[in-house]
Amino acid sequence: MTPAMIITNLLIDNLDKLTGLTESNICTYSIDNDNVDDTNLIIVVGENAAGDANYGNNDVISTHRRIQIQFYYPKDYQEDMALIEKTVKAFLRAHGYRCYADAGHIITPDTMNILNTLKFNYQESEDTQNG
Repeated sequence: MTPAMIITNLLIDNLDKLTGLTESNICTYSIDNDNVDDTNLIIVVGENAAGDANYGNNDVISTHRRIQIQFYYPKDYQEDMALIEKTVKAFLRAHGYRCYADAGHIITPDTMNILNTLKFNYQESEDTQNG
């Protein structure tokens, strides 16, 4: 399973702990226009380039990886965006994912949505890479 799909499933399996998220509006890699409700928050989970690997006896023990989550809010969104993002950050931190970048909210010129991108570091051990 890809790192982005692992995060997507983790979020979906824990919706009761996460503010403002709905299962159909959590997407992996791209927005599924056939299934999302674009009057609510949509998030897209993606991956960034992997970092260095840790070695032992010339074998890879673990790899530093990165994922990102993009939050697309309707331009007239009334809920607390900061609280939603803080909840996701805290939840993922409890599962070993550390937020290292919070881009801040901007208006996208094409869709006029409010967008924020959070980027996370984590370490993937070799035994989880092989399933």
